[in-house]
Amino acid sequence: MVAIDMRRTAIASAIQAHLRGHTVWIVDINPDMRMEQYKRAGARFHTCTADRAELHRRADAERPARWHELIDEHLVKAVTQPSRRRARYGSGTC
Repeated sequence: MVAIDMRRTAIASAIQAHLRGHTVWIVDINPDMRMEQYKRAGARFHTCTADRAELHRRADAERPARWHELIDEHLVKAVTQPSRRRARYGSGTC
């Protein structure tokens, strides 16, 4: 619960900084819950993609072992519940 609260605070702080003219990036794997908040702030959306192998390579280099399981769970969920974001907002590769 603490991590979720801290993330909410960080997002709110980033949006406030953006509204004061700063450039900020918010990485959000599932922005649908906050989409209206982002739109009100005038957000521009950039879709970043990486395939399964690249995600696992990054996890090997930078994350705890548990991340491999989380990556696999997310990818299964993404296939069974595809996002509509790409259709509504432009996409690109970061």
